[in-house]
Amino acid sequence: MDGLTDWPEDPGCQARGDAGEAQMCRMGLQVPLIPQNGTVVGVTLEAGADNFQATCGGQRAPERVYRYVLNQQADLLISADNPGTDYGVVLSVRRDCEEILSQLSCAGDFRAPEPTIELENAEPGEYYILVDGGGPERWVGSRNANLALPVDPQPFMANADFQPNCGWGDGFRDAFDCYGQFTVSFNGAVSAQLDPTLTPAPAERNAAAGAYNFRYTSEKVGNVWRVRLLPAVENDDRVVTVNLTGNLGSDGATVSAQRQVPFQGRQLTYLHTSDNFAAPGDPPVYHLVVPSNPEQLANINYAIAGDTPTIQARNVTLPVTIYIALHYARDQAGWNAVSAALVQDIEIQAGGGPGGDARFGNFELSVLEQ
Repeated sequence: MDGLTDWPEDPGCQARGDAGEAQMCRMGLQVPLIPQNGTVVGVTLEAGADNFQATCGGQRAPERVYRYVLNQQADLLISADNPGTDYGVVLSVRRDCEEILSQLSCAGDFRAPEPTIELENAEPGEYYILVDGGGPERWVGSRNANLALPVDPQPFMANADFQPNCGWGDGFRDAFDCYGQFTVSFNGAVSAQLDPTLTPAPAERNAAAGAYNFRYTSEKVGNVWRVRLLPAVENDDRVVTVNLTGNLGSDGATVSAQRQVPFQGRQLTYLHTSDNFAAPGDPPVYHLVVPSNPEQLANINYAIAGDTPTIQARNVTLPVTIYIALHYARDQAGWNAVSAALVQDIEIQAGGGPGGDARFGNFELSVLEQ
């Protein structure tokens, strides 16, 4: 009711999608104020609440939130790298407590291992500091019902005609005459062919490769087929190999290239295939496999012989997420936009589990104006 247009013109809107103009945290949540150039000590508990999502990690780990008020423009040094900190803190700072898009920076993850954030020429106002749980980083495909690709220039809408042992099987413009045969192997034992047919919600199916039990989901999200493979036991760090193959049905006309998309400071390789836009060709296909452990990106291999792609994720820990997307983008800018939309579906979680770093404990948080 202030007569101002929303973000970015209205200073009360901290980011695109901001649900309200107040910066404060939700009712009932304790948010202590850090004194000017002050230090606070605190603790996160193993069974503590995980109230906030942060793009730098810390999901499924307890956190504490603090508020700092900057009265005049200054450089801010925010750090949990202090003697009173006894676990791997993931630190993030935002302008709006409840708005993830207002996040300014984060530290304590693999890109910036030390939990220290420097904000140059910080504007006066409120800053919310999240002290979150560390632990090994883990990438997991979301359960979101929407995965928005850029507008297709055709336009094109894929059919949901998945078939057991074949994948998408209509032999027409879905580019999958028989694609979607995939297995998991563990210590030489190979699972039965996994069923690619779609499940609602999506429902999880159970499967096994010898002594390794796992779960998986298969769903169509817009023009994307998304498969999530998860261990039956949370944080089971035994390695498996995932194989995916099939036929694109392009009568030998398939052309391919391995391209890369940046995500969280790393480069993810994906396989891009097409009919070379021969009319009335099938839509180009984006094949992307994402391991949960970023250190295992080099274990993902893509190959193609004729119209038959083969993808292998060798010696990886589950979860693993498979994205197969269809889109008629024709140039580098379009390919980049599609692949960027795919990786935006990835959630970053703190791994934890036996032998992992502690994700909770004591911390000493300091803020210094410079």
